Amino acid sequence: MNILSINIRGVRGVGKGNWIKDVRESNGVDFLAMQETQSVGVSESCVRSYWGRSKMEWEVVDPVGRSGGIISVWDPGVFCKIDCVKDRNFMLIKGRIKGCEEMVYVMNVYAPQKVREKRDLWSRIAEIKERNDGLWFLIADFNAVRVQEERYGSALNYACTQSFNLLIAESDLHEYHMAGGKYTFLVNGDRGAKQSKIDRLLVSRNVIESCPVALFSVLSRRLSDHNPILFVVREISYGPEPFRFFSS
Repeated sequence: MNILSINIRGVRGVGKGNWIKDVRESNGVDFLAMQETQSVGVSESCVRSYWGRSKMEWEVVDPVGRSGGIISVWDPGVFCKIDCVKDRNFMLIKGRIKGCEEMVYVMNVYAPQKVREKRDLWSRIAEIKERNDGLWFLIADFNAVRVQEERYGSALNYACTQSFNLLIAESDLHEYHMAGGKYTFLVNGDRGAKQSKIDRLLVSRNVIESCPVALFSVLSRRLSDHNPILFVVREISYGPEPFRFFSS
């Protein structure tokens, strides 16, 4: 299952739907995760402007005021939803991928800014994951980095980094190498540009074992100050299996 994620910074922005729809269709995306939609009562026509004409199912978490908002959209021919858990800062879709026997959990996360609120969110996520075995995908704007090298032009908040790394370690989460760029967020201020890697994909160990050659990459940024991030499962063929005759 191919997954695309973007902090869209307002789902009703002009041209954003066509931009993401083109990215989705050109990369064969089966699951689209959007954060910071900043809009209450999003219509099906609005969601379809991001998805296209093919079959889709979707769920939404409304923002509080103008802050936050989450939308997840998927192809029901690839991913069959069984249950959905909604929180102010995340949406968890539980289901099955066609041809896969294991339960699959796709969590779309938009983390808060304050460190204390992030810690509370990490605790809720860790508790849910511990209670549910299966293939886990956390695709998100975590509003946190893991090391200083993931920030440029701004200081590292060590308390935030420590709590984020603790979530990853204790929940046995892992990530693929990100191709295509080093950062996923850019803001231009009075003192110059600030960049960081706050958008990422975290997966359970069994996802890495099942999809060792999957590709995770950052795409070009256009109509948001965040770059889209893309997870693609690649099938690599090495040709027919070799064989040998033995004289016995």
